[in-house]
Amino acid sequence: MDDLTREAHLESLQAAAEGPQHSCELRERCRVQACLLGLAAVVPFATGAWLLWANHVFAHSILVWGPAWLLIAAAGAGLAIAWALGRRHGSVVLALTPDTIAFANSPAPAPLHSFSELFVDQRHLHSTLAFTVYAPTGAPALRPRCYRSLAAPHAWPIAGGLQIKLWYVCLTLDGEPLDHQQVAYLIHDYIEAAQARRTLGQLFPGVQRLGEVRHSTGQ
Repeated sequence: MDDLTREAHLESLQAAAEGPQHSCELRERCRVQACLLGLAAVVPFATGAWLLWANHVFAHSILVWGPAWLLIAAAGAGLAIAWALGRRHGSVVLALTPDTIAFANSPAPAPLHSFSELFVDQRHLHSTLAFTVYAPTGAPALRPRCYRSLAAPHAWPIAGGLQIKLWYVCLTLDGEPLDHQQVAYLIHDYIEAAQARRTLGQLFPGVQRLGEVRHSTGQ
């Protein structure tokens, strides 16, 4: 690598290291979805209950019981999911600082430079975030998910701990909803800046701040 290439690489690292300098919280917004799902569950519940009543009063047929109880069970599942989404609404999905990231079930914030890539998979009803773990650092510690995890935006390791995954309905920043591209760009900027600062710290071990890097390189 010649001097011009090294200088260009250093300048790109310095530019990337100037990334976001503030902390932020990405919160879940899913109250509307919870209400709609709860209202939708009322229909099969009412239908199943009416079938049971009508069968008891008029038909007395065992063949009606199965469909009726299936409708009621489906309604119960829908109401349970709606309740979980209602509990999930407003939860902090990700807490970002210039140097760390915290998941909902993180016992402590993890260094942002622990991650190298981010993937966003948008579906019709929800989106998924997958963080690729930087192998030398290893996956950050996460509390195990439990049966209540639907009501909280917990993350979980996959691929033998090489990725951290979580799903969400809609993320907001300062109350404003973000689309999947805005989410990807925002988190990517934090990760890229942290990786650049880490690389600069390895190149200049005595430098603690970006301004000192510029001074030490004569810029």
